[in-house]
Amino acid sequence: MVRVLLVLLTQLYFTYTISSAPAETTKRLNKEPARLFSLTPAEARSHQREEEDLYHKIAQPLDKHEWGLIHKSVLNPTRIYDRFKVKSIQNQGRLHQDNMIKLSAIAHTGGKALVSKSASGKRWEYRSTHPDQNTGNPE
Repeated sequence: MVRVLLVLLTQLYFTYTISSAPAETTKRLNKEPARLFSLTPAEARSHQREEEDLYHKIAQPLDKHEWGLIHKSVLNPTRIYDRFKVKSIQNQGRLHQDNMIKLSAIAHTGGKALVSKSASGKRWEYRSTHPDQNTGNPE
């Protein structure tokens, strides 16, 4: 009985791994081209605030998970630290953190940002920023 169950489980495992699509085909293949936007310092700060709000929305489940580990582990000692969940949330927040850093550089000088969709197609990505040559501190 146990041997039959093991055989069935191995067959199920191999059929699932063979039939599943590879990871690279799940990415967006028709990624739209990046657009160049000229942002004033005020516009860059407003974009930065939006990115900060999105980051806090993503980081909130992570804080909730960590709080549950600290305070509920006394009641449930089998509670585990879900590394996959934490890593996926951190990866989602990393894009917003990078965007906040790049937008703060534009907010100080004013300049141009190359904006495109992220690989998932759900978020905006500020890939590179070009400060204007004519704006800056007069010497």
